[in-house]
Amino acid sequence: MQGRYLTAANIITAVRLGLFVGFLVYLIAQRPLIAVTLLLLSWALDAVDGWVARAWHEESEIGSLVDKTIDRLIIGFGVIALILAGYLPPIAAFLLTKEAILLPALVLHSKSPIWTQGLGVFGKGMTLFQGVAVAWLLAGFPYGDVAIGLVAITGGVGAGWYLVKKV
Repeated sequence: MQGRYLTAANIITAVRLGLFVGFLVYLIAQRPLIAVTLLLLSWALDAVDGWVARAWHEESEIGSLVDKTIDRLIIGFGVIALILAGYLPPIAAFLLTKEAILLPALVLHSKSPIWTQGLGVFGKGMTLFQGVAVAWLLAGFPYGDVAIGLVAITGGVGAGWYLVKKV
């Protein structure tokens, strides 16, 4: 992995962070449509930054750590902010099961090379699944509790499996 910091992948990650800040600003301004659009765009770009890093051979330890940290920030605080603003029910906090279980791995990521590999395709799929569940809940579709349960159980089992496999 290279030690460059100003790469296209890292710029995309920074844009994701900027979109998230915009989400918070518009959420506070009570402009939920714009806020949620910025959040979901920021969330969706998660798949792009890693792909760009690999495709353009821009991988770096710092880039990987920053990306994982920004992922947790956007997903975790995004869902919590939507709950606090009243746009998601409190039970939606269970959408963060994967993040809660993986928090120790994020801390250990910088301490040991065995923690640098993430959940791979499963992790990207779970992030997509979480985003779909948030959009489902915000749209008011039926069976929101089922969506939350499926995301919580699947994410919890997958994250738990990852931690056990690493220990």
